[in-house]
Amino acid sequence: MKYINFKDTKISKLGLGTVQFGLDYGIANEQGKPTIEESMKIINFAYDKGINCFDTSTNYGNAQEVLGKSLINKTDAFILSKIKSNIFINNLENSFDSILKELEINKLNVLFLHDCELLDSWEESYSYKISKLKDSNKLDYFGVSIYTNEEFNYAIKNNDIEVIQVPFNIFDQRAITNGWIKKAEDSGKLLIIRSVFLQGLFFMNQKKIPKNLEIAIPYIKLLEEYSIQLNVKKSELALNYVDSLLENSPILFGCNSLTRAKETIETFESLKKIDKNILENLKIDFSNITDKIYDPRKWI
Repeated sequence: MKYINFKDTKISKLGLGTVQFGLDYGIANEQGKPTIEESMKIINFAYDKGINCFDTSTNYGNAQEVLGKSLINKTDAFILSKIKSNIFINNLENSFDSILKELEINKLNVLFLHDCELLDSWEESYSYKISKLKDSNKLDYFGVSIYTNEEFNYAIKNNDIEVIQVPFNIFDQRAITNGWIKKAEDSGKLLIIRSVFLQGLFFMNQKKIPKNLEIAIPYIKLLEEYSIQLNVKKSELALNYVDSLLENSPILFGCNSLTRAKETIETFESLKKIDKNILENLKIDFSNITDKIYDPRKWI
């Protein structure tokens, strides 16, 4: 497993998202959420393969509890959790203590805001809340999970935000076109990548794609053509694209079966550097895709 260093903290380049362990999540998910036993097997397998980065949230059903039971005594785990802005304002202390209790830890590595409602009107009292958690040795870093370029720009200018979770994949290249990668590097903030497979849209049978997403079919076909031409799986191409462009950012993936977890981790560990010309062609051929395809909030 590859690792990155962030402020002397060792973080696996591949991280496991846990939303599928607590909710029926993902446009391509036909199985529903796995059992607690299966979820724990996935988490333990990932950890045994060198993954120490785990992403969860208070809004992921019982995922935090499942993660906590799986990672008992695994002190090198780098755990990310999220709360909504209204909880941050009105009930941070109790909610944060509940997070620690569910995860069975004394200190959380990263607390994210799960939305960006507070970013454009940040107050000193918010900074105080964060400092209080850090001073009590309960939290390492504070961050936010963003969707838009406007939100990113608010986050990059906010001194309290040290980690920014962003969507990035072959269909969604805003991290490149809007300069998120360079801006994060220049400001010393860590980018964590989500949506590398766009909730499994890349792998869907075209006949099962809902009507409101039929506009994505030409791009899915193009992705398949690249996959055939390069003789690689679409999952390998998707991971390789992001891994090649963001060398210092953990990449989160989700799954709802041990089989899929094994496939993804094995694929990632066997990645070979993608040819620069192919990388450039991918950038060009998948540029200017509408947000109606890459933003799941607009799939309704």
